[in-house]
Amino acid sequence: MSEEVRAGLFARFAPASDAQRRKGGTGLGLAIVRQLIERGGGRITVTSTPGRGSEFVVVVSADAAVGAAGPELSLRRVLLVDDDPVNLLVFAARLRQRGFDVETAGGHRQAEACLERRQFDLVLTDWNMGEGGTGRDLASWVARSRHGTSVLVLSGDDAPTVLPYGVDAWLCKPRHTDDLNWLQAVEAFASTAAMRELTASAPSPADRPSAG
Repeated sequence: MSEEVRAGLFARFAPASDAQRRKGGTGLGLAIVRQLIERGGGRITVTSTPGRGSEFVVVVSADAAVGAAGPELSLRRVLLVDDDPVNLLVFAARLRQRGFDVETAGGHRQAEACLERRQFDLVLTDWNMGEGGTGRDLASWVARSRHGTSVLVLSGDDAPTVLPYGVDAWLCKPRHTDDLNWLQAVEAFASTAAMRELTASAPSPADRPSAG
């Protein structure tokens, strides 16, 4: 990117490229990223060489991350899937602050490769992704081939009346920086998963031996 674009990259309502404008971007993504990072006592910088690429460096305080930890988690390993790199930055930073071990994938195919290589407790995925497969495709694939891995959808769409095949929960993407409902929902799911497993494996009253 040019020096002019880089200088205004973290400003509000400033899409960095014509491609982002055509895609419908508002120009808020990186401004939100910087706000979240700075609230946690960190900083974000960018260097760029036109025609070669850009490098973003995020520095955060380990003490701040530990202090922000939420409830004790029984499911900690999360694969975050989204075709928007800004969303990956924002959501991954939030999850890591809460104690999750997060790996990111930019789409369905990359997510499959990650899941083939490593075991994850949760897949947190966008629904309306572009080339390579949608969130529906990924949820179905996980349900067929990765038993024991839960799929949570994080989408800008309203939750359907009936959850699609392979989806364990549907969460709404935040509409502003202070909206942490999605994060609290992930924490609640991850912290109660062990209890759900124990309940599911416990014998029913009819199966239990009688006292006499």
